[in-house]
Amino acid sequence: ADNTLYNSHQAAPFADSDAMKLLSKKVNINFQNLYKEWQEIVEKIKDSKEPEIRTRLYSYSQLCTKYNLSSKLSQEMFSKFADTLLVNLKVTNGIKEILENLPQDKYVVTDDITQLADKKLTRLDLSGFFKEVITSDKVGTTKPSKNFYVSLLKKYQPEEILVVGDNWQKDLEIPAELGMQVLFAQNDQSLENLLTLRGTTSYEVVPLKRI
Repeated sequence: ADNTLYNSHQAAPFADSDAMKLLSKKVNINFQNLYKEWQEIVEKIKDSKEPEIRTRLYSYSQLCTKYNLSSKLSQEMFSKFADTLLVNLKVTNGIKEILENLPQDKYVVTDDITQLADKKLTRLDLSGFFKEVITSDKVGTTKPSKNFYVSLLKKYQPEEILVVGDNWQKDLEIPAELGMQVLFAQNDQSLENLLTLRGTTSYEVVPLKRI
C-alpha cells in the first residue's frame, strides 16, 4: 500500500513534524530537535517484528516518557500525525484507473495497523477496490513474513497471485520464494504494466518478474 497506492514517504515527514510541534509546546524544545530524537528511537525499534512496537503511537510514547509526560500526550501526537498525514496523502498517478480496469480479486498487504490503513484507504476513496486489507496487527508480525500470505494461499494457488510492491526485500522477496508472481513497482511506468492483466483470469496472469 504505502508508496505503491499512495505517497506515504512524502507525506509522513510533515505529519511527524506536526506531532513534534505538539510536544515542543510542552517541553520548550525546538520541534526539529525533537524530531531527531524521535528518529533515534525509530532506528532502535525499526527491525522489531512486534506490530505495536513499530507504530508511531509507541515511538511517540517513548519520546514522551523521556520527558516525563503522560501517554495522553502521545495519543494526541498520534492523532495529529494521522490528521496531517491524511490531508497530505495523494493517490499514485493512474492507480485508480488501473484498479478500475482489473477485474481480478484485489487485496492490500501492509505493515500498517488496521486503524491507520483503513483511514488511508477511505480518505483516498480506494477501499471499494479491495476484498480485504491484510495488516500487521491482523497477522501478528511485520514485513517481511510469510504470515501475510497464509490466508491468500488458502484461496489461491501461488501462481495465481501477483504481488505488487516498491521494496523488493520487504514486499516481494518472500512472495517470489513462495512461487507467486511479482511486480517491482519502481515508478508509475512499472505500475502501468498491470494493465496488461486486463481481461485475464486470475490464473492467467502474465509473468512480471522484477520489472
